[in-house]
Amino acid sequence: MFGDDRYGIHQNIDLLKKRKSMQPIIIFGKSNDAWSGYTQFLKGLIKKNQVKSICDVGGGANPIFDLEYLVKQDIKYTLLDISAEELNKAPEEYHKIQADISAPELSIDLRFDLIVSKMLAEHIKDAAQFHKNILSILNKSGFAVHFFPTLYTLPFVVNRLIPESLPKKIIKIFCT
Repeated sequence: MFGDDRYGIHQNIDLLKKRKSMQPIIIFGKSNDAWSGYTQFLKGLIKKNQVKSICDVGGGANPIFDLEYLVKQDIKYTLLDISAEELNKAPEEYHKIQADISAPELSIDLRFDLIVSKMLAEHIKDAAQFHKNILSILNKSGFAVHFFPTLYTLPFVVNRLIPESLPKKIIKIFCT
């Protein structure tokens, strides 16, 4: 599946597979490599762990996986986003849940083999509640993988300095 292993994908997947405890495993790498290799890394986890259900938290209008891949792999895929407007932009074939993943009263009856997010964590105000909720919808042997900028990188700083509504306005101007 992977022609080369420049992202350390095989090594990282083996490390995740062999773990004996629920202690988090943190993998560091160069941001450009991580950005371009994120989906392939996830596909490796899916294949190696026979994942059949995924929750894409914050995926809204931009799901990490396309429908063709999900159908081919027979994966139940759920988009979970706080914004109904963003969820409505995704094709109707996706299963969608409008909810705030960091809300204390989160109530979702589904459980997932894999929970993923991309560029979401820096928007979360209550990290402890966020992780508690992720754990509550994760199967016992499941994985949660989050891609987010680290402290003082440009996306992190920009997200902290500008009002929450400004990026939506900018996107509306340039994308419509």
